[in-house]
Amino acid sequence: MVVSLVACTPAPIDSPSTSPEVPVATTTVVRQDLTTAQSFEGMLGYGEVVPLAAGRDGILSWMPKAGTVIRRGDVVAEIDGTPTRLLYGDRPAWRRLAVGERDGPDIRQLNDNLAALGYAERDALPDDEFDWRTREAVYRWQDDLDVTRTGVIELGDVMFLPFEIRVGTVETEPGTGVGAGQVLAHATGTRQVVIMDVDPAGLVGMSERSPVVIHLPDRTRMNGVIRSIGRVVSATGPDTGPTIEVEVVPVVGGAGDGRSEAGGSVPAGNFEIVPVVVEIERVLAEDVLVVPVGALLASADGGYAVERVTAGGTELVTVEPGRFADLLVEITGDISAGDDVVVPS
Repeated sequence: MVVSLVACTPAPIDSPSTSPEVPVATTTVVRQDLTTAQSFEGMLGYGEVVPLAAGRDGILSWMPKAGTVIRRGDVVAEIDGTPTRLLYGDRPAWRRLAVGERDGPDIRQLNDNLAALGYAERDALPDDEFDWRTREAVYRWQDDLDVTRTGVIELGDVMFLPFEIRVGTVETEPGTGVGAGQVLAHATGTRQVVIMDVDPAGLVGMSERSPVVIHLPDRTRMNGVIRSIGRVVSATGPDTGPTIEVEVVPVVGGAGDGRSEAGGSVPAGNFEIVPVVVEIERVLAEDVLVVPVGALLASADGGYAVERVTAGGTELVTVEPGRFADLLVEITGDISAGDDVVVPS
């Protein structure tokens, strides 16, 4: 916790002064939100790790280096000199795609990608069918790639993944014989994310899109937002309590510049994963009167008061303290924003 609730022993009430002979320290009563900040440990990385597996047997002839970003249509690997290209989709590639093949969601993914790459209008292609229209779009793609025009997507020609990727650990070096399904490398998404395991009790006041501050090991800071709060409580171990996964993403652009966007990149040196601290501000009370804790005076009957400055000196005003945070306290009573009250000098 960044802020602890402060136990205070307010000063006992003396008789108010009607004509102070020495200067006193004062502060102004303000109306504001009463907030506190809490810190959570997390790990900054690139999110979920996915395997990049060979789609065919042969000799691995080329692999991208770690850190390479691969987008739709880019080459993921080459086996026997034949590229495997990335297309977006949730279903993995598992068969040859050609005219006459059974309709299916993998063909729908192919048609979606052919349209996204500009080789046909989406409404000019079938849904989950590979017919002459899909074949014509494949011909145009193959022409652009300067490969043999077959109108067929052979198994191993494409790899379907849900998003663009960033190559992480390369498991197999070029020149190695590989088999279909063998893991060539591991990859992640391209946008960094902080993963935190939070005690369910610590979720109070958290919400998606809430702003946070990310503290890096080199003491630099970056703004971020909560992207998601899990709905499943993790299994507990003998030394740990229940936790819920919370994801935080950095933010591109400064606050209030009109161009802020979730999904920024934090400089992490040469490290794929680094520990960070995420600071989250919470509003304990909205639009309340606030004074420093030291302004409270304890009365003989167990109540509290503040010493308000008047034109002729000071006067005691009974108040009811509320919530505490950052050495401030919420008060209610016959007191107004803008009043000056005495505080310890």
